[in-house]
Amino acid sequence: MTQKRLAIVCSYNESCGNASYAHVLRNKFSEYVHCDVIPLDLFLLQKSSPAFQSAGDRHIAEIAARLSAYDYVNIQFEAGLYGAKDADVLRRLTMLLDACRSVVVTMHRINPPTFHLPRVFWQFAETFVAGHPIVATRAMLAEIFYARPAAKLYSRIIEACRRRSRAANVSIMVHTKRERRIVREIYRFDKVVDFPITFLTEDQRREVLEKTDVEAFRRRHGVAPGVKVIGAFGFISSYKGYETLIHALKELPDDHHLYLFGGQHPASVAENVQLDPYIESLLKLISEKNDEVVGDARRRLMPFTRGRTVPADTGPETAGRMEETLSKLLSYDLLKRVHFIGELSDPHFIEALRGCDAVALPYLEVGQSMSGVIALAIECGANLYCARNRSFAEVMKYYGEVFVSFDIGNHVELAQKIQRGGNRFEEARNRALATYNLQSNVALHLEKLGFTLPAEPRLPQTGTAQPAA
Repeated sequence: MTQKRLAIVCSYNESCGNASYAHVLRNKFSEYVHCDVIPLDLFLLQKSSPAFQSAGDRHIAEIAARLSAYDYVNIQFEAGLYGAKDADVLRRLTMLLDACRSVVVTMHRINPPTFHLPRVFWQFAETFVAGHPIVATRAMLAEIFYARPAAKLYSRIIEACRRRSRAANVSIMVHTKRERRIVREIYRFDKVVDFPITFLTEDQRREVLEKTDVEAFRRRHGVAPGVKVIGAFGFISSYKGYETLIHALKELPDDHHLYLFGGQHPASVAENVQLDPYIESLLKLISEKNDEVVGDARRRLMPFTRGRTVPADTGPETAGRMEETLSKLLSYDLLKRVHFIGELSDPHFIEALRGCDAVALPYLEVGQSMSGVIALAIECGANLYCARNRSFAEVMKYYGEVFVSFDIGNHVELAQKIQRGGNRFEEARNRALATYNLQSNVALHLEKLGFTLPAEPRLPQTGTAQPAA
């Protein structure tokens, strides 16, 4: 019997969640079909000059020509991977769709048509009056210059899927039930399914839970004895709300340290920029919070002492406390409790998720689909603290209550709950992951592609990661 062939089109040789997700899918698909990865050349695709535009189109045309040799195709789609302009993105995806006989387009985000100018200005006014002028301005500009055009692009992309579905087997996969409803009820395309992001096989998950060496993790990152590690993960971006973590750190005891496992997003690297503006703002905030603590302590001590001299009539117990406060004041440095670790390899990323005393995801509400970090954190049994945004509310529709929640931006609530101690929700996670796992994810992909799974998977074969053309 001729072996079926499947190609995954994605940003494979890049440092991003899309590439990591495609890698685990390829390994699992390979238990059933011959699976190759055809990587996108982002060097050619993500620039808008005419020369790069033409080169990018040729690159996509070459990929499309190769897809004719495959029975099935999975396109991992994020708009920014396929072009700098909406017209380029739509044209290139259409070229790929037209080359496929059976395809699942995995969309990692769907923008609904929500733009309404009076509502945008009203929300701006409310936020501005509440004392958040920068947040209000950013939100309004994002709505006007990003959300509305993005919704129009996704409408056209789904229309391209609908046109191709008249001659080929075309399905869309999304990662939340909300986005499935958007595709089906707003954009009126019925061949859509939803499934959360998954990364680990059952054996891999068991190994993480049972064999992660927390002490090795602490030695690797220089974590001092007695320090409680609060971890933040992934690229450092403004929508992740890291300001909330810094505010919370100020409220926590000195033995709590913040570790940022991730670095600047490659797409934000610009010529002649000495420091990423968002990272610069975080460093400034750390300095400001440090000065607040020192200033408050000085004001409290001022009535009792000048400089470092304790009044002679002060009792020994009070004098001891004052000396201790003075000592802490002189040595206080919030920056020493914030650690920028940088990017990690996948195994060390997983080890850190499991090894942290707390994993905090204080993300703002930006209309994000499912986060790859929260998906992997749930699989790894991380001690999770998540902001109450709509994306994480969607996660709960699959997994139930498997993390501690706090209101967006409420650093006091976050600090109190971290200090109180979390709950890894082992039983609830095990129940949910019995249904929403990598095996079920791949089975759903193959079902929509028209492949019938055997009763038992065959032994894995070696697919290839095809070089970019």
